[in-house]
Formats: sequence, C-alpha cells, structure tokens
Amino acid sequence: MRDTVPFAIDNVSALWASRQRLLTEIEERNLAIKQIDDLLKEQLPEEDHVTALIDGRPAFTYGYTQRWTEAKFREDYPQLFDQYKRPVLKDVMDWDTFAKEHPALAKQYQVRALTPHRPRKAH
Repeated sequence: MRDTVPFAIDNVSALWASRQRLLTEIEERNLAIKQIDDLLKEQLPEEDHVTALIDGRPAFTYGYTQRWTEAKFREDYPQLFDQYKRPVLKDVMDWDTFAKEHPALAKQYQVRALTPHRPRKAH
C-alpha cells in the first residue's frame, strides 16, 4: 500500500484544471490530425511508397515501415502465427528484488509521474 502524504500547493485546483483543459485540447487536436491524415491517405495512390510534393519540395512520405500489426495478424491467421513465432529471450532487471535489497539506489532510478485520479463513482 502506498503512503499518502498530505501537502499544499498554491492554486493546485487552478493548475490541475489548466492541465486537464490542455489534455482535452491535445486529444481534440490529435483527433483532428488523424482525420486529416485519413483524408490524405484516401487520396494517395495505391503504391508501396509515395512522396507528396508541395511547391516542388517533398512534404511527406506515405509507405510501409518495418512495424507490423501483430495482434491483428495473430487473430486473423493463428496457424501462420504459430508457425512463424519464435521465442525471444532477453535479460531484464528484477527491480522488485533489487529495490528490496538496495532501496536508496533503486529510488534514484524509479520513474515519477503525475497520475490523475479518476472520480469515484457514487454508490
């Protein structure tokens, strides 16, 4: 269980409201950008790699990348996924054990973040 430490910040309510307002604006702008991107994609030719020119200069490129929609492929073709999957072994840090044995050092590398609390539902 986390410890909750009470504290006071001048204008915390106003600062938090400003933060929330900006997050809403970002979401709205990201949606608008996605809609514009979708319109652009609809108008581009069906080729593997297309570079759009504006005033004779390259403005953007639309083409395939080295990223894959693996979850969709796995859902659509489970047998092929099973046929071509391979185990991936990699070293990972055991942060839980390390933090228990070296708490001060571990804390220096622990990420801190503002985590918004969602309003609780009234019962």
